[in-house]
Amino acid sequence: MTAREDRLESWKEISAYLHRTTRTCQKWEAEYGLPIHRLRDSPKSRVYAYKAELDDWLERVLRETEEQEAAAVVRPGASRRPVAAARKPGGSGLDVVARRGYE
Repeated sequence: MTAREDRLESWKEISAYLHRTTRTCQKWEAEYGLPIHRLRDSPKSRVYAYKAELDDWLERVLRETEEQEAAAVVRPGASRRPVAAARKPGGSGLDVVARRGYE
């Protein structure tokens, strides 16, 4: 795959690649370090991303999420609700990605 084919050149292309909304991808960039590049160092400038970097980032985030879940201690008799059900309104959706994976 050439560098040109590996590059996503807009929020729309990035969000389609990750199967998420544009707004979710922008939130992931701000809160979780989604690897997005800008043509200039301005929040309003054009964005682009490389598929390989997005894949590596998502694998790392999923691995960290799984490690955190494995390390969590559950009190005896405590409810074992799934993470997605326990999510607060306005959550990031990363917990759902960790449970379902991505294509």
